[in-house]
Amino acid sequence: MLALTLNMTITFNANARVLVASGTLPVLHIDTSGGKAITSKDNYIAASMYVEIPAGAIENVGSDAALWAMGSADDPVLMKIRGRGNWTWTGFEKKPYKVKFSTPLSLLGMGENRHWALLSHPEDGTGFLRNALAFEMGRMIGLPFTPHQQPAELVLNGEYMGVYVVTETVRVDNNRVEIDAQEDGEADPEKVKSGWLVEVDNYEDYNQINFDVSGLPLDEFRITWHTPEILSSVQYNYLFDQFTDILNAVYVDDKTSQLWEDYIDIDMLARYYVVAEIIDHVEFFFGSTFLYKASADGKWMTGPMWDIGHGLNTWHDKNKFIYEGLAWGNNLLTELCKFPRLQQRARQLYAWFMREHYEEVEQFIDDYCAMMHDACHANFQRWDYYGDVSASEYAEAAKETLWQKIAFLDKVWGRETGVNDNLNDNVNANGSLSAVYDLQGRILDEGLRIKDESNNPSSLIPHLSSRKGIYIVNGKKIMIR
Repeated sequence: MLALTLNMTITFNANARVLVASGTLPVLHIDTSGGKAITSKDNYIAASMYVEIPAGAIENVGSDAALWAMGSADDPVLMKIRGRGNWTWTGFEKKPYKVKFSTPLSLLGMGENRHWALLSHPEDGTGFLRNALAFEMGRMIGLPFTPHQQPAELVLNGEYMGVYVVTETVRVDNNRVEIDAQEDGEADPEKVKSGWLVEVDNYEDYNQINFDVSGLPLDEFRITWHTPEILSSVQYNYLFDQFTDILNAVYVDDKTSQLWEDYIDIDMLARYYVVAEIIDHVEFFFGSTFLYKASADGKWMTGPMWDIGHGLNTWHDKNKFIYEGLAWGNNLLTELCKFPRLQQRARQLYAWFMREHYEEVEQFIDDYCAMMHDACHANFQRWDYYGDVSASEYAEAAKETLWQKIAFLDKVWGRETGVNDNLNDNVNANGSLSAVYDLQGRILDEGLRIKDESNNPSSLIPHLSSRKGIYIVNGKKIMIR
């Protein structure tokens, strides 16, 4: 009886903790109409919000935070709220939410929009860092439309709910994916070729095509369409044909074929892929992988980044690529990475990124975790299954995970030139150079001819004479005056 009483007392005391915000982050106060519980991912309920900026948040986050206050307890902003997510919605008590305002507005200093996500990151103590780090790296490597986000603390119907990350949602819209959307139900065969936002998905949904992959070394392939939202038969058939053609172009015996590059932009894919490898995001191209197509004659662009829930994991072998050693089986990335041109571009971008940005990555981790320190402790008071580990320990654990994966990538990809430390590996047998890059690592030209047999980058200057600037060729900088 003593043990039973003790256990009951501990449980009671845990529930009776004083749950208050840390005062070091912005605080979102949301009240649903009549205090109604949020139980649906499909149906919004009426609610209101005001944003409080404690003095400690201005000191911790920065002086700009002083401008982020919105509404007040007496005069809140009207909005709607519902649940969101898949695994995070069904598997945890701490739920993620989607909020919608009647008119576009700026939230916590981010660009004006009606639609926002409140991500709960309930899986473990480093959950709050995964998206933040990956999105920052996405911006560093040059991925357009990468979502911005800002951590905050949530008080829902008067109850402290812990740390949430206010995040720009992925949608075709101002301050989001800024492309011209096509109309729902469009029937003009020419107009359906642009304005697409789709997702490689691993959850069944009504707005998706589940492709027949029998006969392919592929476990499943689903494309969920987001823009447009309602498809005519012309739109559906175009989308089906596009990704059928992509599958047919990727699953070929001849891996020197470049046919798949007529559909998917190799440079944007490589940029996303490099970030995914560094943070060991093993779900890349299994699910939550967005692609957009901006113009009729344009290619499918990989991005924006989203849901890096398996990044910085501690269970996947860091001496393997992200598409290797997974119980989930094969996905499209498994086959894409058999193409030497994609691997070559990834190696080159990896070398450039590590040289130009990796110090910023570790600094971001340190700064972000320091900013989250007190709020993480308050979050533990609310959700004690996290474990009360200091944010600095989370930072060191994250960097240790990165170092393990980088050691492998340095071995297989190299770093100084991006091609296993061999300058001449960039030169094909026919004496042509694979590519020329600017200082941001963007591809500029392909197949430039070397005029002598020395493989000396300076011999390429005549081919670039009309382009003044500094370029990277064979891992070396060339200045064209």
